[in-house]
Amino acid sequence: MSEIQGDQRIAISRLQVEGPAYEAGIQAGDIIVSINHEEANEGIQNTRELIRNSYYEEIMLTVERDGEYFEYSIQSRSCN
Repeated sequence: MSEIQGDQRIAISRLQVEGPAYEAGIQAGDIIVSINHEEANEGIQNTRELIRNSYYEEIMLTVERDGEYFEYSIQSRSCN
């Protein structure tokens, strides 16, 4: 994950092949909008914390890609 310069939003910079986000359809470059319906606009540390709090649970992730919004259900398997 990486912060977008001048913004608190987070962009997915890379994915683990065969990882849960990759398998769900998340793509590098997607911008995280919300995690479990909580806005993810407070920087990378807050975003990581929201994900860690969902460890081994289903995560509802909303991302923005090319001006469109997509929602994914991801089964968390790791807190990395």
